[in-house]
Amino acid sequence: TRMRALFATGGARIGLTTSTGCGAVTTPTTTPVSGTSNTLTVGNGTGTSTTPYGTYYMDQKVQYIITKAELVAAGYSSTNNIIKSLAFNVATASTQVMNGFTIKLKNTTSGSFSSTSFLSNTGMTTVYSANTSASAGWKTHAFTTPFTYNGIDNLLVEICFDNSAYTTDSKTYY
Repeated sequence: TRMRALFATGGARIGLTTSTGCGAVTTPTTTPVSGTSNTLTVGNGTGTSTTPYGTYYMDQKVQYIITKAELVAAGYSSTNNIIKSLAFNVATASTQVMNGFTIKLKNTTSGSFSSTSFLSNTGMTTVYSANTSASAGWKTHAFTTPFTYNGIDNLLVEICFDNSAYTTDSKTYY
């Protein structure tokens, strides 16, 4: 999936998805981040996918691995190690609200999914949680808790939401 990450100084590949949501969600605390920012775009945007805004089913959980090589190719440097937001380029948007839309991140040595199972989410940091809906164009999720990328490993992104109703899917470019 084509996505943008906002890295701050000082600081995609489609993975697995399921129609079972993320369960209980806690609200993270706000951590201020200062310094300059650099936006990195991963993905070429030539096709479309329903993740992470797949509302055809009531719930969804998806994981992406963004490799260090992809980040470097997009312009990452070791002076930019704090991720402040994540955005997805939405081709078509459904009006369905996604309840408890949660983004979690962690550094990982995994470079791929070896089976149909999700990677372990132990140690993930909840960086964003809100009720939200997709909108056409770049849909940005500004983190309430910035994430420190270690600059060595790959990045695991997990997104989920829990709804009690369903509608049509939104489509994002990848």
